[in-house]
Amino acid sequence: KAVGATDALVYQEALALYYSRHVLRRPKKLKAMLARKNPRGAAIYQHMWGSSEFSATGTLADFDQTHRLQDVHCPTLIVCGEHDEATPKTGARYAKRLPQGVFHEIPDASHAIWEEQPHRLKRVINQFIQRWD
Repeated sequence: KAVGATDALVYQEALALYYSRHVLRRPKKLKAMLARKNPRGAAIYQHMWGSSEFSATGTLADFDQTHRLQDVHCPTLIVCGEHDEATPKTGARYAKRLPQGVFHEIPDASHAIWEEQPHRLKRVINQFIQRWD
């Protein structure tokens, strides 16, 4: 990424399209989410992930602990939306590496599942909790 490239109009347009497909697929809710001010959260996100949404350039750029998933011995639920930027394929792969991992894909949802399919998400979480209760 070139310095300042994330400020370019073409980048901003690509980011808006990406968000509308993979982060929050409800236009009014996406607009409201993007309008919320959270300067500390944004600064931390940029520090850790980087300035480009499409590739990590921050402190997490080389962070990979997937080899340690096998060491997590508590029940773990991984939930992804059908159109999630954290893809269902990746979520399912991680869940398989967890000794007590459970994966669930929520249809007609992207990353902001709680905004798009709150009832389905609640049902999945409740079923998971009841299974281990």
